[in-house]
Amino acid sequence: MSHLDGKSLEPLFTRIVSAVCKAAGIRPVYRFYPWKRAEAMIVSGQVFAAFPYAVTDERKNVGDFSEVILYGENYFFFYDKNPNTPNTITHAKIDNLQSYKIGSILGSFVEDELKHSGFVVESTAQIDNSIKKLKAGRIDFFVSEEISTYHAIRNIFPAEIEHFKMLPEGFGSKKPNVLLVSRAYPNSNDILKKFNQGLAQIKRSGEFDEILRRHLLTR
Repeated sequence: MSHLDGKSLEPLFTRIVSAVCKAAGIRPVYRFYPWKRAEAMIVSGQVFAAFPYAVTDERKNVGDFSEVILYGENYFFFYDKNPNTPNTITHAKIDNLQSYKIGSILGSFVEDELKHSGFVVESTAQIDNSIKKLKAGRIDFFVSEEISTYHAIRNIFPAEIEHFKMLPEGFGSKKPNVLLVSRAYPNSNDILKKFNQGLAQIKRSGEFDEILRRHLLTR
């Protein structure tokens, strides 16, 4: 039985990974931890893999990568009842937002890119905490991937979903999202090979596209 460590409650990725594992004959066990702890568990070999991770040069030193599951893009989310971010902000350019309080996820590559771009960032370990801070007005924007963010908002504040909006301009480039795979986990190379074969199988069969359609997405 291999261990897969999901960093956040993300049904789309979990459903895809579960379908891949079924096709590959892998029995996954899901455990949910903050980013930093997930990476530490990868390095130590406590888990086989963590997901979803964006591919970055820095993470090539942490572990290996599966084949690409999905490409993701990050956006600036805001709560339109916050007086600091009126509706007119939707026309603002990201480069002009350095004076605002920006939220991110601790240890994510987005956090690093925001700081590198000159933003003052207030990070939390979990996406739910950042969304709560956004609604409370403790941050003005939260920068994260679209699918997981809207899913979390629906879970936490379902009656307020229409008040959480995002700027149309994406932040940074689209990144391939993958499993980050431990080099120290027993037989990790063999498990990774099976996983990649399972991913290719569900893409060929149409099951992958069907999962995306349920989330109103396409490849």
